[in-house]
Formats: sequence, structure tokens, C-alpha cells
Amino acid sequence: MLGWWTVHYFIAGLLLVMLAMANDSGSVPSEQHASFILTCMTGQAIVAFSGTFAGLGFFWRKRRKLMFLLFGFLLIFGIGTEVFSFVKFANVAGESKTGIKELPAPTSALESKSETEITQDESL
Repeated sequence: MLGWWTVHYFIAGLLLVMLAMANDSGSVPSEQHASFILTCMTGQAIVAFSGTFAGLGFFWRKRRKLMFLLFGFLLIFGIGTEVFSFVKFANVAGESKTGIKELPAPTSALESKSETEITQDESL
């Protein structure tokens, strides 16, 4: 259980640095970026806390089924919270006017020529 918490402590530290740098371009407003960080770190804390029930399940025979059920529920809920946070942030960053812009569709050589140029080429 202590190992589970230690691993998630280091993952949370790396995640916090990554989340802080996620909006370097400024494409997402500060309030939404702070909400993204808070939601994602909450999901990480839930995942870390779920390990407590897994550890208790190994030693508490009478409540083993309940402990593993709580572990699974909290693990799935925490991971789901993090995934929801990332998807929401990606959608907001994609909709932003200052964010990533779509490239124009490539045009073929025939589309770039006018009709007079095409008829002149065919007459040769």
C-alpha cells in the first residue's frame, strides 16, 4: 500500500508539471486551464486513494469482496475523471481561435490552373 502511494506521489508530481505546461500557447483561458489541472489532479488523488482498499482487501478476509469492489470502483472513477479532463481540455483547445488551426486542403495541379491555361496547354 505504501508503494502504491509512493508511485502515485511521483506520478502526480510529473503530471502536475505536464499539466502546468499544457497551455503554453495560451489557447485556453486561465480559468479553464486551472479547472483542467484541478480535475486531473483530483482524479489522480482518487486513483492513489483506491490503493488503500486494495491493501485492506489482502488482510481483511471478512470484507475482502467489498474492499476489492471499492478499489475497482475508485480506480475506474479516478481514471475516468482524468480521461474526461483531458478530452475536455483538448476540445476547448481545438475550438479556440488562437489554438491549432486547420491546414488548407491540398489542391491538385489542375485545380490551380485557370481554364485558359488548361486550353492553352491542350492546344500544344
